[in-house]
Amino acid sequence: MLDLTGMAEFDKIKYKIGVIDSFMSTKTDNMFYANVKDFEKTTKIINDTYDRLIKSVYSGLYPQTVQNRYGDLIDIVVDVKDGNLLFGLDINRLVSDFKAKLDVGGQTAMSAFGDIMEYFAYLQVQTQPNIVGRDKLVNLIEHVVSSVPKHELDSWINGIDFKIDRELPIKMGDAQDNHLNGGAVFAGAGNDRLTGTKNSDLLFGQDGNDRLIGGNGDDILNGGAGDDYLQGGVGADTFVFSLDVDLALDVSQIGFDKIADFDLKQGDKIDLTGLFADKSIIDNFGDYIHFEKSGAKNITMMIDIDGKDDMFEKIAIADIYSTNIDGVLNQLNQGEGLIL
Repeated sequence: MLDLTGMAEFDKIKYKIGVIDSFMSTKTDNMFYANVKDFEKTTKIINDTYDRLIKSVYSGLYPQTVQNRYGDLIDIVVDVKDGNLLFGLDINRLVSDFKAKLDVGGQTAMSAFGDIMEYFAYLQVQTQPNIVGRDKLVNLIEHVVSSVPKHELDSWINGIDFKIDRELPIKMGDAQDNHLNGGAVFAGAGNDRLTGTKNSDLLFGQDGNDRLIGGNGDDILNGGAGDDYLQGGVGADTFVFSLDVDLALDVSQIGFDKIADFDLKQGDKIDLTGLFADKSIIDNFGDYIHFEKSGAKNITMMIDIDGKDDMFEKIAIADIYSTNIDGVLNQLNQGEGLIL
């Protein structure tokens, strides 16, 4: 006789029998067991058969997609909702592998960046609703874009295989004034207009005075050099500011950007880790960063590169538009909404 725990365990796997029957064109009406040990053995067989079946069917799709190269690092997630099976992917191990390769540096890191962007773009076009670990992939991209020196990141971007531009929503600009739309967009030189998709996008202006429009989704926007216009749109967007390490003390190289729709309630953030990559400023960020009201609905963000002066050098790097000017000003000066 099964106890309540055993019955509960069986209830959890009943749907698996139906899945196995569907694939095998069979029908299981009754199950018999002699004792608890026999039941446990039967349960294990059902679980193992189901797992092998699902992995076989799902992995059979890998050769048709970019997943083919990463199949061994992607785990399959199966959930049941309202009697329906929902298939998903767990990419946590894949993201850890990407990060380890980035940490190696050099050509290995450059190659890993290309793989990361290829996979990020793939996630933009596939219809799988359940991606476990996608947030970690986005955070890794954000870290790379904000912390890798500009000249090095530019070489990584230029090293991305251009064939994926035709297959996936990665768009690469050139020295002209480009109008580009995609899930991952790198503008190149020139004064460019970059537009995201309905998903969560990465827009990187690089050189020139660029206009970045994220649209829907949780977007990452980095204007790069120049005076840029950044509009995240709907969603929790991240506005990234960074400097080339070789130019960190040349304040004339710092552009002046405009954030058109900063909304803390929506989850928007300003990533400043790339401005002070060699410093730990979390405990005393007020020595380096200051926000002040500069209009009815505008806030100006100013920085002091070395944090040593009593007075800020008045290096204004961004104008931030907000409908709740006083509340947002106070929150920003307390460090809310900042990634340091």
